[in-house]
Amino acid sequence: MKNFFKIGVFLLVGSALLSCDKALISTEPYSDCKQNVISNENAKLKSEPISGRTLTDTQIDSIAILHNLFLSQVVSNFEFNSNNYLDEMYYKFESIGLENFQISKNEIEVFLNSCNNDNYNYIKSNSENPKIIYIIDDLVQNIESNPDITFNEVHKQVSIKTKFAENNLRGVEQEMAIVFLKTFEKSSYFWMPAIKGGSGVGSNFIDKVEDKTGLEVNWGRIAAADGAGAAGVLLRTWYLAAFGPMSWGTIVGAIGWGAAWASGYALLTQLM
Repeated sequence: MKNFFKIGVFLLVGSALLSCDKALISTEPYSDCKQNVISNENAKLKSEPISGRTLTDTQIDSIAILHNLFLSQVVSNFEFNSNNYLDEMYYKFESIGLENFQISKNEIEVFLNSCNNDNYNYIKSNSENPKIIYIIDDLVQNIESNPDITFNEVHKQVSIKTKFAENNLRGVEQEMAIVFLKTFEKSSYFWMPAIKGGSGVGSNFIDKVEDKTGLEVNWGRIAAADGAGAAGVLLRTWYLAAFGPMSWGTIVGAIGWGAAWASGYALLTQLM
């Protein structure tokens, strides 16, 4: 674990962030975006952290964007002829770790296993502020109670909750809340069908899964798991940092990767 994440950095700067946003509002493959995301370890982000926080707004946005980028890589190459979809999903995410972070399979297993380990309750146990849980619960309940919600409405609700977090939370608590919200929003866009303002990429994948299994998948639960996954992985990443030095870019990439895995895991466990 000492060398965990020692190589492989994900930084979003200027044009890279813009190009990825463009990729995330289309159904085109994200391969071109990936090349802009992977940058040199010495590159510097242009924004500054808000007082009491560690991550900048740009870094938090990067987590959500990378979450969708990794998901796109997985669903676009998913092998539906596999006898075990969960094993297939894990293999795809393991490959991402081997390619982009250059760490061992054992280190990948340790990290990914922690990323889908009841993130919601992990957040609750690591925060004494009920406002964080209010933000998560209220947003998720609003989404689940409105099956016809559009992405525009999701965006409005996330904006309201983000402003609430900025005004009522500080430091790591604000960080957790905003990471949850931004990832939830990007995840919702990824999984929602185009007719509701989403990308159509994730919904097409869900359609194929439902067709193969005869079971129904709830995209709202996946988005909630994604947001909680990002916030939970954020907390766990600080813990892993104690085992060795980690660049900020690597931390951002790790959170996005871990949250994306929590997303795929949440989708497939609905079928179990």
